[in-house]
Parts: sequence; structure tokens; C-alpha cells
Amino acid sequence: MIVRMELNSARAHLIAGFFDQYLILNEEEEEQLEKEIKSLNKQEAMKVMELKTAWEVKAEERGIEKGIEKGKRDGTISIINRLVQVQFPNHFHEIQEKVQMINDLSFLENLSEKILTTKDYKDIEQWIDYKLELERE
Repeated sequence: MIVRMELNSARAHLIAGFFDQYLILNEEEEEQLEKEIKSLNKQEAMKVMELKTAWEVKAEERGIEKGIEKGKRDGTISIINRLVQVQFPNHFHEIQEKVQMINDLSFLENLSEKILTTKDYKDIEQWIDYKLELERE
């Protein structure tokens, strides 16, 4: 294994990057690799985990950012759904369907405020429809 070769960090990452790029493991091989890593002593296992390539780290960071954005969007939609149930209970399902189609977080945040200050369901519906029309273009 690379960690037992006692290479400096740059060389170890270079070799690990080469294997990541050109040695594509199938599911069974990945499971075998995981088993082997688990069987290593703690110090060797830590060294293996340090060999993450730069693109893996960036991909992880992007995944975390997307997860945070999705969480914010889902939370805002949940608040909107509760507000609509209170303000416009007879129109909940039609508004809920439309709101699910909107991805713009700042629009959703503004929509939640608008629901609090608007008494007419038609105003909300028109505002949502306008946004959906813009997103289609």
C-alpha cells in the first residue's frame, strides 16, 4: 500500500491521484478496499484517509454547499406551507404544488413575508405564477 511506502505527502498524493483517475473500481472492489482499510491499524488507516485528492475534497465541499442550500429551500417551503394553511386553507394544495416548482430561495423567502401581509389569495397566486413564467423563459 502507498502508506507503507513512506513517501512524502506530494508523491503519495500524486500516486493516489493516478489510481483514482485510471483505476476505476466496481462495487465489489470498493467493498474489498473498505474492508482492507478497516483491517489496517489506526495510524495506517489515518494515512490512507489523508490521501483524498483535491477534486474529492472540492466535490465534498460542493456537496455540502448543495445540501445546505437544499435544506434552506426545504425549510422555507415548509414555513410557506404552514403559512398558507393558516392564511388560505381553501387554496393550500394548489399553492403548495406551485411553490414546489420554485428553486429561487430569495423569492421563496420574500413569498413567506408576502403571505403574512396579504389577505387576498389571488395576489399570492399571481405573484407565484409570474415567477414560474420567468423561470420557464
